[in-house]
Amino acid sequence: MPIVSLKGIKENPTLLADSLTRGTDEGKPVKVSANKTAALCSAEDPFYGIIESISEDNAVCVVKNTGIITVGYTGAAPTLNYDELIGDGSGGVKAPAVAGTGKLYFVLNVDTTNTEVTFDLG
Repeated sequence: MPIVSLKGIKENPTLLADSLTRGTDEGKPVKVSANKTAALCSAEDPFYGIIESISEDNAVCVVKNTGIITVGYTGAAPTLNYDELIGDGSGGVKAPAVAGTGKLYFVLNVDTTNTEVTFDLG
């Protein structure tokens, strides 16, 4: 099993990958599913960050958890400035079904043609 250390990490930590697949899951929102482990979000899951890369053996991944990111969204288009987002269960984000169960993010751009949203992860 790979050794994962969180000492000195300020952004983009490397975590164990829980059922993630290289070449398929990059760019999708993830949650922490166990100690030092990232897994894809199910519908209505708050997300920790977005998968940046996955090792060739699918054992570890790098999670982008700060900075600006663009991902797909489903449902109603997010609102510019601050809007609440949550995992949609299909590799993107959406507004939560129940207000207050997601997290507020600063939304910079909403592309309704391509159903993509650009926001600051914090």
